[in-house]
Amino acid sequence: MPTYEGQHIVDACALLQPGQVEQLGIPVSHPADIYHFYIDPEIADGPRAVHGTGDAPSSCNFFVHGREGGTPNISLDFLAVPFNKQTSVEVYGSRPEEKRTLGEFFIYTQDVDEDLIAKIPFSNGTMIEVRGSDLLDEYNGRPKRQVFDEIVNTAISNFNAGRSGVQEFRYKQPYGEVEGACDLFSGKAFELATGQRDSGWVEEKVPAYEQQVLNSSVGRYTYVEQSFLRRSPQNIDDPYNQGSEELKVRTYENERIAGAHSDLCTPGGASQVYETGVQIGDGRSCISVYDGSPSIYFRSGRTGFELYGSQGTDPMAFRDRYVPVAQQLLQDMQR
Repeated sequence: MPTYEGQHIVDACALLQPGQVEQLGIPVSHPADIYHFYIDPEIADGPRAVHGTGDAPSSCNFFVHGREGGTPNISLDFLAVPFNKQTSVEVYGSRPEEKRTLGEFFIYTQDVDEDLIAKIPFSNGTMIEVRGSDLLDEYNGRPKRQVFDEIVNTAISNFNAGRSGVQEFRYKQPYGEVEGACDLFSGKAFELATGQRDSGWVEEKVPAYEQQVLNSSVGRYTYVEQSFLRRSPQNIDDPYNQGSEELKVRTYENERIAGAHSDLCTPGGASQVYETGVQIGDGRSCISVYDGSPSIYFRSGRTGFELYGSQGTDPMAFRDRYVPVAQQLLQDMQR
């Protein structure tokens, strides 16, 4: 189970799932936007400090329909963080609205932007933060404060019921269960790409968005994209050197439509494209260089991949290093 400085990390997305948000009367847009920072339980001796990402190893953000014709411009954030009881939990620039007992200790604030914030520290060293940003004044005739209270109570109830663990939450996409980028990009693949030890510190976004595209060969189609990032230990504390490898996974409705993924290997626009010269999965595979940053594209079935690397900018050297990584990812996918 993932830990941070000896504390168990709660998966924020296990604390409140999209269906539960809708049951409370808030229309979540689909797909939800889920963002994790956590420590891979398979990597020993993970980082002991978190910098550049606040103090939230796991956060979960659901965009919900807003005031402008369903545009997802309203968000709910759920964070589960290791908490030191010696640390202040007051929100900078906020005013306390109410304090009451809920769970073991509960602070309720409303910040200067009128966002509702609940902070719930527990004696085991975990703190949950729930934030309602730009909520409408009411939902189905109920004031937003009442709805938010129910959201907080649901999150705490899930926590007390033991709903935690990074792998517990997986959101089903419009095309059914899909391959998760974090399930495919292993620490072994990271070490193969970089020659460095994996820190265990990872960032997951599942999915980033659902995109509609018009393609001349397959017509109009939709894909869902997820991303997953790993870092080496020496780059955890360096905000100017991300030193990260990032995998983006696109899931298409079917294999025929997924053929459009090969279009990313067509020269044109601002990108320079170089064929790998080897067969990786199905269809074409290539190295694409945009603004000096190379990535490798390849596909298997209805799943398309784009892997960004931090190991140099020469496209041929990048190809030689990352073709074996791509092959490793496809092997892991078959397991």
